[in-house]
Amino acid sequence: MKAQYIAAASGIAIIYPMIMLRRKIHNKMKERQDQAQSILNTVQCQKPQYTQENKTQTMIFDTNKAIDYFKTQLNKYGFGSCGPRGFLGSFTSHLKLEKDLEDYYDATSIIFSSFASTIQSSLSSVVPDFVICFDNCSPEIRRLQESQKVIIISEADFIAKKFSAELTQLLAQPMNAWVVFDSTSLSVELMNVCNQFKLRTLMNEKGFLQLGKTKRGTAEHLNDKAGKEVISNRDIDLITTSFEDTFGIPGGACSGAMLLIGNMRTAALGYCYSASQSPSLVAVIRWMMREILNEK
Repeated sequence: MKAQYIAAASGIAIIYPMIMLRRKIHNKMKERQDQAQSILNTVQCQKPQYTQENKTQTMIFDTNKAIDYFKTQLNKYGFGSCGPRGFLGSFTSHLKLEKDLEDYYDATSIIFSSFASTIQSSLSSVVPDFVICFDNCSPEIRRLQESQKVIIISEADFIAKKFSAELTQLLAQPMNAWVVFDSTSLSVELMNVCNQFKLRTLMNEKGFLQLGKTKRGTAEHLNDKAGKEVISNRDIDLITTSFEDTFGIPGGACSGAMLLIGNMRTAALGYCYSASQSPSLVAVIRWMMREILNEK
């Protein structure tokens, strides 16, 4: 009998702390859920700002409408995905968003579950011999140094063709060379130098759904300023887009020639080996795009 009492006391001594820990975790999760709900009830979902005709306009989403739409998609798709896009991870919303981006950029598009891997995965799939980046580029572009041979040069020196001895020697050889830059650096002079030395281009679009008369991005904005078409999205080999910068939703996309994008579907690591983006969030991105592009 004494042994039974000891065994029972030992069991209680083990189980009781576990029960208390579980209760503590449950209360903490409930507290965080309440905090998240209070934020959803008070925050305004802001659309990005864009400047047009010297006027800055702030576009505001209908918060309740956005949340209600997300809930309907959540009931339809659930939150998570089943796996990578090529293995049970492609849903209707993924394919439709790629079609929307194809109409937006007039180029074949592919979406990634995280923008952190979009530029690296897109560029790795085309196997460049070396990459040229500007010293004022964004952190996402600087991360290419982890996986590629990167030569950093100032934007002014590149346009003026003031190359280092190493870069001059590389450009004299027939190599698969790429220039990767943010859309803030896009200019006619930059594209002329790239064409002269037969350099392929990847642009990280910062004006997605913000710049241009019809909100088609940086190229349209430059054409509007010039009063004629001086640069087209088709002049750029690959264009990457961050949903995180525009909507605050994880994900990114790459648009370009059908051959290059088709190769990414079998070679881009961030596409082939990462779980696909939540189909519910993808549907919300499509809804936000329609709201912005159809805004009067």
